[in-house]
Amino acid sequence: MDGTPTDPADVSDQRTAAQRAASERAASLRAVFASSPRPGQSPEVAAGPSTFGGGRRPGDDQPAAARPAARPAAEAKARRRRWPVPVLVLAILAGGAAAAVATGKVHIARPNPAAAEGHAPATPPPGPNPAGSTVPATASAGAEAGPKPTATGRPNLALGKRAKASSLEAAGFPAAAAVDGDLNTRWSSAFADPQWFLVDLGAIRSIRTIRLRWEHAYAVSYRVDISTDLKGWTTVYRTTSGKGGIRDIPLEPTAARYVRMYGTKRNSVYGYSLQELEVR
Repeated sequence: MDGTPTDPADVSDQRTAAQRAASERAASLRAVFASSPRPGQSPEVAAGPSTFGGGRRPGDDQPAAARPAARPAAEAKARRRRWPVPVLVLAILAGGAAAAVATGKVHIARPNPAAAEGHAPATPPPGPNPAGSTVPATASAGAEAGPKPTATGRPNLALGKRAKASSLEAAGFPAAAAVDGDLNTRWSSAFADPQWFLVDLGAIRSIRTIRLRWEHAYAVSYRVDISTDLKGWTTVYRTTSGKGGIRDIPLEPTAARYVRMYGTKRNSVYGYSLQELEVR
């Protein structure tokens, strides 16, 4: 048949030419893949030696020390790309701090002098209870000196009112000192039993709480009486184990004009000493 080689030598030559063409194509593909940059590799490094000029690149004739370093150049370029990032972060942080200062939302912690000196921090006073409720308070020898709000928040009806006492330790400790609202003053009796202290509210009032603020010389055995006319007395509290300090006596709403503390036994050789008697 025409065009079909019949000589075995011709067949072998054709196969050899086909294999040579396939090898050349494979070599070309390998050269293309070899010259392609890998992930994270710069094109200059990936390119390798150039094929022109007999397989040498421009500058290959120079000494190694004179050739440009590819790695330092790449690292410098990467650093140039990275430097705006920290600057941008710092700018954002500075802007947030300025906004917080402008809006007044910056909290600056201040040292607690009491904690630094080893003292316990002061406890804030309790808030008011629902209207009409009363909360009895127990006596405390180490109670704080400042006035405390009562459960009802009512004013002190005994403040500045006329007061009397069975005796005085001295002229500097009058009965009026126990109703003047000043905890630096006090009434103090003679050094004997029994003794009494009385306050006139000026009119018949509805009272709910009586508070006694004892000084260091306090009554161990005493009672608290109320009256509307100085004739009939009603005892609303009695104890034989008084502890001093602050003693709150809660009451149901009760009509009274006169309130009296009647002591029968002291805790020491001194007299009875009241810093304040409050009625609310």
